[in-house]
Amino acid sequence: MTVGYDDDDALYESLEVRVLGPLRVRRADGTVVQPAEWLSSQTADLLRLLALHVNEPVAVDDLVQALWPKADEARGRASLRNSASRLRRVLGEDCVQRRLGSFVLTGAWVDAQAFRNLARQARREMVAGAFAQVVTTAREAEAVYLGEFRTQNEGAEWGLRERDALAAMFRTVLVDAAEAAQALGWWHDAVGFAERTLLLEPCSERAFRALMSAQHGLGETALALKTYDRCRRALAEDVGADPSAETRELHLRLLADEPVVVDAAPFSGRSHESQWLQEIVETAAATGEPTMVCVTGAPHAGKTRLVEHAVAAVDAPLRTVTCAASRDPWPDVLSALEDLGAGVPPVGAPAAVPRGDVSVVLVDDVHLLPDTGVDQLGERLPTLCGPVCVVLAGRSPDVDAPAQRLARRWGARGSLLAVPPLGSEEVAELCTALLHGEVSTQLADDVVQRTGGLAGSVVPLVREWAAAGRIAATGSGLVVLNRGAAAQTDVSLRQLLVEAVAQLPAAALDLLHLVAVIGRPVTVEVLLPLTSALGLATGANDFRWLRSTLDHLTDLALLTSTEAGLAPRDPLFNDLVLTWLRPSVRRQLHRKIAERAYISSAERVEHWTRAGEPQLARAAAMDAAADAAEEHQHERARLYLRRLCHASEETNATPADRAELYEHWGDAAALLGRMPEARAAYATAAATAWAHELPDHARLDAKCRGVMAGTPLPATDPAPAPSSQRPEPPRPRVDLSRTPGAPAGRPASSPSPSSWPSSWSYPGGPTPGDLLEEHCEQAIRDADALGDPDVRAAARIASVWDVGIPQRRFRAVRRTAMQALELAQDPAVQAQALAAGWLAAALVGDASAVEPLPDRALGACWGDVLGAGDAALLAVRCLVAHDLGGDDLGVLMRAAAQHGLLRDPLSFQWLGIRLATERGDLAEALEIDGTPTPSSASPLVRALRACASGALAMELGRSEDAQASLVTVLEQASGSGVTLPVPEAAARQVVLLARDDPPSARRWFDLFEESLDGQEFPRETVLKLIARAAMRSADGRPADAAAAAAGAAHTAERAGLVHLAALAHRHRAIHLAAAGNVYEARLAAAAETRWRRHGGLDALSRMDEPETEVAVRRPLPLRD
Repeated sequence: MTVGYDDDDALYESLEVRVLGPLRVRRADGTVVQPAEWLSSQTADLLRLLALHVNEPVAVDDLVQALWPKADEARGRASLRNSASRLRRVLGEDCVQRRLGSFVLTGAWVDAQAFRNLARQARREMVAGAFAQVVTTAREAEAVYLGEFRTQNEGAEWGLRERDALAAMFRTVLVDAAEAAQALGWWHDAVGFAERTLLLEPCSERAFRALMSAQHGLGETALALKTYDRCRRALAEDVGADPSAETRELHLRLLADEPVVVDAAPFSGRSHESQWLQEIVETAAATGEPTMVCVTGAPHAGKTRLVEHAVAAVDAPLRTVTCAASRDPWPDVLSALEDLGAGVPPVGAPAAVPRGDVSVVLVDDVHLLPDTGVDQLGERLPTLCGPVCVVLAGRSPDVDAPAQRLARRWGARGSLLAVPPLGSEEVAELCTALLHGEVSTQLADDVVQRTGGLAGSVVPLVREWAAAGRIAATGSGLVVLNRGAAAQTDVSLRQLLVEAVAQLPAAALDLLHLVAVIGRPVTVEVLLPLTSALGLATGANDFRWLRSTLDHLTDLALLTSTEAGLAPRDPLFNDLVLTWLRPSVRRQLHRKIAERAYISSAERVEHWTRAGEPQLARAAAMDAAADAAEEHQHERARLYLRRLCHASEETNATPADRAELYEHWGDAAALLGRMPEARAAYATAAATAWAHELPDHARLDAKCRGVMAGTPLPATDPAPAPSSQRPEPPRPRVDLSRTPGAPAGRPASSPSPSSWPSSWSYPGGPTPGDLLEEHCEQAIRDADALGDPDVRAAARIASVWDVGIPQRRFRAVRRTAMQALELAQDPAVQAQALAAGWLAAALVGDASAVEPLPDRALGACWGDVLGAGDAALLAVRCLVAHDLGGDDLGVLMRAAAQHGLLRDPLSFQWLGIRLATERGDLAEALEIDGTPTPSSASPLVRALRACASGALAMELGRSEDAQASLVTVLEQASGSGVTLPVPEAAARQVVLLARDDPPSARRWFDLFEESLDGQEFPRETVLKLIARAAMRSADGRPADAAAAAAGAAHTAERAGLVHLAALAHRHRAIHLAAAGNVYEARLAAAAETRWRRHGGLDALSRMDEPETEVAVRRPLPLRD
């Protein structure tokens, strides 16, 4: 960094002094000290000497004796003062201080001190047997020790003494690392560390033994024997001695060519599946009844190992029966049970095994049996008695259908377990167990890509890489090298870095560090914001400098070209560059990359983590999970959610946040078919909700129980809550299960419910609503590709009906509908576009804006056949005329009745109920409401029908029925994503609950506010004010309630909504009467009558109706 930059962008907050190798000093402002600036060799050596004892005072006499041994005391002290003064001027800060006859270097990072600390740490780890940490620490120490310590005066005794001490420490680090890598079976690292030790100390028998063992582990026994001869000659020539007894014993073992013992692969991962199986076995032991489990999965998924591990965990006896296509497995099953002390007693006889001692029989390779053989086995298994658990294991998809039949036959005692491939974190866990060390993300991702996460394929692949010497340790964990990199020596890589540090300008070296920290192939576009912000470019044209510098680094073989961009030549060199950087600069670079680089949220998580910012990393992980879900990368989303859940236990996350995180984790696991994991996540979420009395505890409990019962998908149309239970507002979720409402006659354009993978969702996740929206967008693109104007318009109309209207995207509805209208040439398609564009506005009471709608429907309603677009237009005109009290309402209603439009349960039956209810014709409303809406109707139609039925029940005084219908609207919003009627349903629920259950009413009111999403229209404003009036009345403030109702009436009158104005005046009259203001109450009642007459209703004509019918017109919650 050679140019200025803001303090916020500073990477070097303190002085950096490197004395291992050529002297290299970097000031706190990032500039590098040039050799000529020292002016004298004694000044540079003074800095070296003080740096070796950083933060420790060095006596003046010792400094004079070391640097000016031939000068007298006066001249020596004067020279020391001059050199110290020069150091202060060159370094730009008062880092060389005088203390009581001594000089001390402070505020500096020194590589020699860092190396000593790492060497001591590696030695402690070696003594403790932490071999993996030894290798990692040795890598760091080796990167810092870029060269021997040297002084300007090569013959200075103090310099030679320090150089020898540091070199001896370095040799110890290398040989310890060689032995540690050999003990771990990391042959590549063992060979590398041993060879580098021998370069420095040709007679190190420890290094020779580690090298011989590593070569034997790689299958190079002949080469190992040659290494022994090399050891024998080196000892004889240099010291005249023979190899030690330990070395000779190893030589004899090599001559015997004993094979390398490979331990059995450890069981790793599958914790949730294993726990689930353990519970089933324990349940059989507790109940004394037989159970059956069908375990299915892809070949090499680890089904057998999973069963064996789970059974061993509960200390139950296990026998395995392997199926064959030509043999009936039943006799073998009976024989296995007999061996275990169990049997098949006669019906009614006591079990042979007492309760508490369970016997487990694994019937493996069931997929080899014909379907009839599996069915016969299923018929015989129920004859078993006592605590017996029979596990059938077979490959998917061959055994899936028979397994489901068996599970149904066994009922509650039968279970299915689909074993999915290992996730990336489980693969990393397995590789860590196999290789005895933490693995990098690169290695785990590579294994997943090559094996598909199948455990039976992971083990041989990783062992093959280890045997070939392709596994190497880095600071980020074990990595897999390509064959070319595996053959390259670490000495050549170190030499590359030495040359780069010595030859590259400071800015170019910083650019190399930046590429290494990013950790993936990069382009100029990715680097440019970072280099500009950090001030790396030395000229005016940052782009040109960056391009030329990258070319130079590529020419020096420090970077290599890939399809994705430029990257360090291999993982080992990248790790060497990274570990050479001082840790604080590394963290700062990670921070700058996370803040400024154009990278994915997933990469940002890693950089924030390495920058030491766990909170920012968690925030980025939330974004990464949402991005992964949007890209339908369910496994990646699950991984981030899982990490977030574990992190929430260690942070001050609120119970609500923790429950939500676990719920989302369960949703992601369920989408991937990981039902035991989903169950565990839901159970944690439900337990948290119950413990802290969160409002979602019932829903989470239902999810948990649904997964446990093997029915993970919640019903799309849940039954209404019992009248005895006060419903609480559920949290709406976008989750469409089929095409929302469309005009009559228009076929559904989206897939059927069965084609969706799941009806669960999580923030940004691949919900069916997302899939439907994607489907509509794809349909528009396909239609645009065809070029037919009417086809293009029809695709946009379908998007409006399927997504825009149900999800309250009013602006998008208007814009898309107008595009369709401009494209359409067929009059029928134009009619559909008009209806699609105006229906949503009409539904929320924006009738005055819809009133200028072309009078197309009126002209078309006299025909014998009503097209889909004309039917929808007629419905819109009926609604608008009704709301505004239009003079043409009678004509429009007769036309609608002629075609049965307002009684069609698949289209506009809900509108017939709404219009009849609001105009007071409750008999007709009840008649229309008597026809149920079929399940084949779209979610939008069902939601609007439920809302209309709820309003009718309120007018009839049927509070429980009204609540049930309105709760259905909210539940359908959670299950189908139809949020259009949610505000009205929530407001009506407030009115129903305000008097008897104020807390629930307030929650529903909050839900009303949330569901508006910043968009409020006249009808919803009126209903909100009426709901607020109900809440104020319940609080004992009838006068304030009357004022809120007056505001509702004023809003309705200004919008011209005559029926809502009448309703608001009715509520105002009731509240005024409750406040004791009888005169004002009468005026409000008169205003209600006037507005009903204005809407075409003669309220006085209802005086002759029976008293019971008149009485039920008053809203039940607001009665006196």
